[in-house]
Amino acid sequence: MNAIRLGVQWPGVEPKQGVYDETYLEKAKQIVDDAAKHNIYTLLDFHQDLLSEKFCGEGIPLWAVKTKGAMQFPRPI
Repeated sequence: MNAIRLGVQWPGVEPKQGVYDETYLEKAKQIVDDAAKHNIYTLLDFHQDLLSEKFCGEGIPLWAVKTKGAMQFPRPI
């Protein structure tokens, strides 16, 4: 093995608009640096599924989700 895929989530990086979590970023950098010491490449994956936890997913922080007029989850049956 010579590569890893490291998930870095926007809500982890910027939990509040304009506020960056330096600890989160430092830990991600430490993982990349540790992997590099063992000749392992790192692919940073800014992954998202279903946009946001507002829609039972993950990806962008709640503060960035505009829901006016959007379907709410779980949708009434």
